[in-house]
Amino acid sequence: QALPSDLMPGDTPIKVCVIDSGYDINHHDLPGYDRVTGVSQTGDLWDFPGDDHGTHVAGTIAALDNGIGVVGVHRGSNLSLHIVKVFNDNGDWSYASDLVDAIDSCVSAGAKIASMSLGGDYSSLESEAFDEARNAGILSVAAAGNSGNSAYSYPASYDSVVSIAATDASNSLAGFSQRNNQVELAAPGVDVESTVIGNGYASFGGTSMATPHVSAVAALVWSHH
Repeated sequence: QALPSDLMPGDTPIKVCVIDSGYDINHHDLPGYDRVTGVSQTGDLWDFPGDDHGTHVAGTIAALDNGIGVVGVHRGSNLSLHIVKVFNDNGDWSYASDLVDAIDSCVSAGAKIASMSLGGDYSSLESEAFDEARNAGILSVAAAGNSGNSAYSYPASYDSVVSIAATDASNSLAGFSQRNNQVELAAPGVDVESTVIGNGYASFGGTSMATPHVSAVAALVWSHH
């Protein structure tokens, strides 16, 4: 089905940085090494991940319009990705300094948008790093959290980061989604189908799934303006 022209990517190249658990570079429905770079902070390979989370997030942003599987919100060939693996293959991560290094990697790679489907506690070190990233021209987007209450989760709740809640198919706030005065936007986050490792597909739910929708729409808008 043809999309309206304002939903098709514009001519301006754009790079999105995905800070997550890695990326299945061999997935037949995702961009390959010609459009994707990456680093790992865990000792595990960024491009052969041990879990599905980061590949699912990336598919929402950039899955190919190739007649199979799913299609990313920004389907254009002028979209590139920079992957920063902060979760190891067991899904664990450690220090606030890892996230600071990750956003610095996004800046160094020339990304305009940092997509973070993750959350934790407040850190003054992180807060300063995201302020600096904003001043460097980076739009940081992060998941509000899945506790279904008004608690703050970080990095989403830093003033320099856009916090994303999740909606369901009726465009209502998902019951699990955190909601507070730091949330700026909401996006689809229930039963979201996307790519997973091993050329697979799966439906996941969470503000983790809402976040890449917003990151990709930002990339789509930026490609036109």
